[in-house]
Amino acid sequence: MVSSSNILKEKFSFKGAETIIDRINELKILIIGDTIIDEYNYVSFLGKPSKENIISTLYEETEKKAGGVLTAINILSSFCNNIDYITVMGDNENDKIFLSEYSAKNINQKIIFKRQYPTTKKTRFVVRGKQLRKLFEVYEMNDEFIDKSIEDQILKYLDNNLAGYDLVIVQDYGHGLITEQIISKLIDKAKFLAVNAQINSGNFGYNLITKYHGAAYYCLDLPEARMAVNSKYMDPETISQQLLDITKGQFVAMTMGKEGSISCNSSGDICHSPALENEGKIVDTMSAGDSYYALSAPVLLLSNSIQLAALAGNVAGAMKVGVSGMHDLIDKKVFLDKLKLRIN
Repeated sequence: MVSSSNILKEKFSFKGAETIIDRINELKILIIGDTIIDEYNYVSFLGKPSKENIISTLYEETEKKAGGVLTAINILSSFCNNIDYITVMGDNENDKIFLSEYSAKNINQKIIFKRQYPTTKKTRFVVRGKQLRKLFEVYEMNDEFIDKSIEDQILKYLDNNLAGYDLVIVQDYGHGLITEQIISKLIDKAKFLAVNAQINSGNFGYNLITKYHGAAYYCLDLPEARMAVNSKYMDPETISQQLLDITKGQFVAMTMGKEGSISCNSSGDICHSPALENEGKIVDTMSAGDSYYALSAPVLLLSNSIQLAALAGNVAGAMKVGVSGMHDLIDKKVFLDKLKLRIN
């Protein structure tokens, strides 16, 4: 295996990489996925009561953050001014206020379908410190598939508009938005389809990425990849290649936390890209993989390079772990400065 940064020194100048990043703004991008409200309740430990087997905490404050599909939207908004998105939310005033406050302002078109169920919300109770320590979380959701009337509206929009998008990014959290029919439509008509299907405690491990057959780019973490190929002990390089064989895709990237990422393509090339340090500051690892995915997808489309896409993704992920939630967006200028350091 080789480091992506070493290959980049041979194949790319920083100027060439910067040109690729600048060209993201030329793309027309559609992002489709579940909206999630991430609520952080910050507490501090008080201790254990003498009469009960529980931990007592002192409430400090609550903060809401944009999760789900809004993660990719907010990240890419610093790099592209031509983004549309499709999502579903609960039909209530509080959700409208949340969306207006926590989503990027330069998005062209918000295609929001209302459902009777509440917007998916994940309430986390966390202790502050050098790194956020999550005690537990509470889900508020109904992950039944969307009503047929909503599905038909989405399918009609995709039929009429998919040909106009250079890149389609799917963030599938398994909470009912993306049906088999929508998957088929995306596979059939998207020019370049990037897919992330996540396994979490809310979908009980049933949301495997292999239900997308024939997409261009698959991005997931190593545990999700192991479940997709049904192997606990297989080495990551073989898993990535098996995923391509199963899905008939063009590219696969697997994020592995502090071990970095592994990428491969249908030509048999494999790239191991090490994790990047964020000046030793790790606050919150939540959404680091989403950040990797959001930046690596357009870079891969424009460069056809798994090495450059992996490096861009790892820079974005390293920037993300330095903040809590997606409260601070990834600034393009800061991103380019960090990318330059890695290439030079």
